[in-house]
Amino acid sequence: MDIKNMKYNIFRIVFLCLLQTVTLTHLHAQISIVDAEDGKPLAGVYLYDENTNCIAVSDKDGKVGKLSGKVTASLMGYEAVTVDASTFTGKIEMKSKWTNLPELVVKKKDYAKMSGVFRDIFRNNGSTVIYREGIVDYYFSKKKKKFIRRVRACRQWELADIRKLSTKELAAKGISLWGSVSTNLSKVHTLNNIEETESKGDTTTYKTKYKGKELEDVIMEIKMPKQGLVRQVVDNSKFLKNDTSKYWGNTYITKQNINDWGLRNDTTDTKSITSLVALHKIFVGEFQYDKESRPIGVDVIKDFVVTGLEFLTNEEAKAEMKEKEIARDFKMSDVLPEINYNREKETKNLVETDFWEY
Repeated sequence: MDIKNMKYNIFRIVFLCLLQTVTLTHLHAQISIVDAEDGKPLAGVYLYDENTNCIAVSDKDGKVGKLSGKVTASLMGYEAVTVDASTFTGKIEMKSKWTNLPELVVKKKDYAKMSGVFRDIFRNNGSTVIYREGIVDYYFSKKKKKFIRRVRACRQWELADIRKLSTKELAAKGISLWGSVSTNLSKVHTLNNIEETESKGDTTTYKTKYKGKELEDVIMEIKMPKQGLVRQVVDNSKFLKNDTSKYWGNTYITKQNINDWGLRNDTTDTKSITSLVALHKIFVGEFQYDKESRPIGVDVIKDFVVTGLEFLTNEEAKAEMKEKEIARDFKMSDVLPEINYNREKETKNLVETDFWEY
């Protein structure tokens, strides 16, 4: 090989290496997410891959780590945006689609009644096992300080015959119903922030304590002035990630557990039950029936959004709660967060039926 060709080949190799480096950097560019109207960074935006798996949540600066492939940015009160992170550059601009909050006129009565819509997506190993959508009423007793839930309408799709099978029989078919129950505010536990760790713009992070363990940045409080909301994103995963529990020989492993509370941005320090506007929950785990069984992946996305609020006397509330009929023909308000989940495609092999929980 002569000197001229050798220099050319060396130059070519160096050029190709540089091109590959630039291409790889481009393929995995960091993404920033902002409000389309004012350009402010949006914290707590959920990024879903093509299979509707939550792969990232934007930080207080509206940024997420390096991603690739098609991703969908989803946030309550905004239109979802899908981009190809492998080629996308710049910022994801999200447009507001918020509707007015239900009018709040507090009355001194025995019960606060919250009406709302819900959606439950429950999957095993990436395939939908149960899908629900419907309307629900929650009756909050001011005296007893607890919720009573009444599902008023529901469309549910599920795998055939799962109601007839035992946990062992389900596991043999690669099915686990761990976490498949619908949202129930009477059974949701919350963490309390104990100390502010950082505040920037509309976002404040807090550290908290759970079972004697103290961690920073578990709670992210995000003000949304346009919507009149404040969100409290509680990342239980920081306490529970890879947490393993065993009951009756079954093994349960938690991998991701996030509760995102949407509250009215009240000026008072104390949040009352009437402040609640929405709840978004993401759960990912793994179930194993016994040592000989294959682990079953579990992932859940649940949403609840308040559409109405009123106050009732004890007699009025009890009369309404006696009614337990669940309708299947109904129309839902379009207020749930937009996500890249194709309900028709995901439920085509499932059976449409009435409301049921395991």
